[in-house]
Amino acid sequence: MEIKNREYDSQILLAAEAVLRGYRVYLGTHAAIYALLKNKKSRAGIYLDKSTQPAHRMAWVRLRTETYCILDAELSPMISENILREIFPSWVYENSEKLIDKFFVVGPTASLIAKEYFKENSSIVKITGWPRIDIWEKYGSLIYEKEIVNIQKRYGHFFLFASNFGVVRDPETTQHLKNPDSISETTLVSFETVKSNFENFKRAVKLIKKWDSDDSFPPIVLRPHPSEPISVWKKELGSMKKTRIVSTGDITQWILASQGIIHAGSTSSIQAYYAKKPVFLLSNLTNPIVETMGQRISNYLLSSQPEISGLDFTSTTNNPDYSPNSLEDTITKPYGGSINQILNVFDDLLNTPCSAHRRVPLFFSQVNFKSLRRAGGLLKDELYWKWGRINIHSQMQVIPWGLDRRRIKKILAIDPKFHQIQIRRIALNLWEFDSETCK
Repeated sequence: MEIKNREYDSQILLAAEAVLRGYRVYLGTHAAIYALLKNKKSRAGIYLDKSTQPAHRMAWVRLRTETYCILDAELSPMISENILREIFPSWVYENSEKLIDKFFVVGPTASLIAKEYFKENSSIVKITGWPRIDIWEKYGSLIYEKEIVNIQKRYGHFFLFASNFGVVRDPETTQHLKNPDSISETTLVSFETVKSNFENFKRAVKLIKKWDSDDSFPPIVLRPHPSEPISVWKKELGSMKKTRIVSTGDITQWILASQGIIHAGSTSSIQAYYAKKPVFLLSNLTNPIVETMGQRISNYLLSSQPEISGLDFTSTTNNPDYSPNSLEDTITKPYGGSINQILNVFDDLLNTPCSAHRRVPLFFSQVNFKSLRRAGGLLKDELYWKWGRINIHSQMQVIPWGLDRRRIKKILAIDPKFHQIQIRRIALNLWEFDSETCK
């Protein structure tokens, strides 16, 4: 898994439910999981990744596991069908498709496009929905109850601005800089799109400053996209009177604590819809790529002029295109939930019982020159971005003492059925979820 708040909690919940089905689960970063696989004594096990990887790396994993599954949370329901069809090949590494056993997608549109791409291997595509949606609909207010109370005590009544511009540096000055990762040219990452996103970001900065100076406009809490460094937002906005910028915790708790969200095409609008929060769209700052779904899921439209007065929406423009039922075209919510659907697929796969892993061999396998070089590369990218030598923020996230035990226990506390689950840290960013029996 990636160390990003938007994925962590749903993966913990998936791991917990899998244990109740009889599986032992290891949850961690790529580096930690690869170290685990390196020490495996058999090919037993299901490997679940967040995306395809270079074919040679996937082949290496296949030698150490029985099945390779992918749960791709980047195939967003916010992206229009035509654009998703165009950019889908850029998300699949060359020659990797034949190494995939199951490819889980969020709904019908993503399924159609994936099947078109995989052709004779289209049977690997399974519609499961997103585990994140299970959290949004069923568990969010339970998991984050304490955080919601603390946020509301500290920030009072506020609207959440969920940023999704992604580009906070002028591409005119960064287009010739080195990329830390290779990128395929698509409409989503073309220079024109990136330039448009940056211009919208600059307009948003001016707009937020205007709101901040208007006494009638409610306070704003700004949540940058994971690819937008909070430092850039703080520098651009400067001193604010009633606007706050945050990046801590899962965005779910901020949505649930807010009076509503303001967005320009963010997936958070879908989450806010499920949370029954008012959703405001800045249509003049919305990228055409995500405009269609952004329009349909938003209750109100906002122009560049302040229109919200406190919690009074009477002067706000109702959205004539509001039609959230269209979400059914892009999002599937299986009976019993997405996680249940994924585990049903797992149960039909080849599963050989395996023994638990030991800490000591794993520790020594991670202490090597390659691991140090990788850590040094991440630090170098971070410094190079700050010095203006590369054009993509490295998004390096350092979690003190590794993946968080307290956060895992918070998820396990939401239902008594999880009390039988045993967790064990076996590396800095690797946890074992187990019970007395496992597959």
